Amino acid sequence: MNQLQQDTIEDTELVLDDKEQHYLGPSLVLNRCQIILRTNANALTITDVRISDCHIEAKKKLTNFQMWCAAKLRGCTFAGWYVGNDFGHWAEQNPNGAIEDCDFSKAILDGCRFMDCNAESIVFPKWPCFTILHPAQHRKEIELVDWPGTLRIWANVVAASLDITTASVGYAPTVAKQFDSTEDELRSTLEGMNCVKM
Repeated sequence: MNQLQQDTIEDTELVLDDKEQHYLGPSLVLNRCQIILRTNANALTITDVRISDCHIEAKKKLTNFQMWCAAKLRGCTFAGWYVGNDFGHWAEQNPNGAIEDCDFSKAILDGCRFMDCNAESIVFPKWPCFTILHPAQHRKEIELVDWPGTLRIWANVVAASLDITTASVGYAPTVAKQFDSTEDELRSTLEGMNCVKM
């Protein structure tokens, strides 16, 4: 077991592998660190951590990790592949989470959500990733689109997002494959929507 808590760590490389359980927090501050994730979501726990100006890289897919919502992320860059991860402030999960001024341009985000945050301060990845801003507020627009294949099923799920969902980020190859469409058809449909960034 690897537990880092009640400490301030600066300018350090932290490699979190899947050989042991990793606990970050509580009361942990990470500044200007390189955080290398070689672990899965089950072996990583985050509680009350401040992560500032760090480079975070998932060396293998980090899947279904919602505990980013228990961290205050500021000025961080992300690389690697994140599937079904949640970021930001989600009071039901943890009252201390937040995200601002972070850059995901070198990451693949596949079915990830950003909760109760300022989307203008986040650099989202470009196509083949795409970002739907405030999906609950744009529910009618999403529902009125003529979706190809069975993408309407996916679109209805996105439109039913929690009100605190600031952004929902998808990965075109995954979405197109799962819902009987092509990346080109998906892109063509998304390009006509005001709430989408690509």
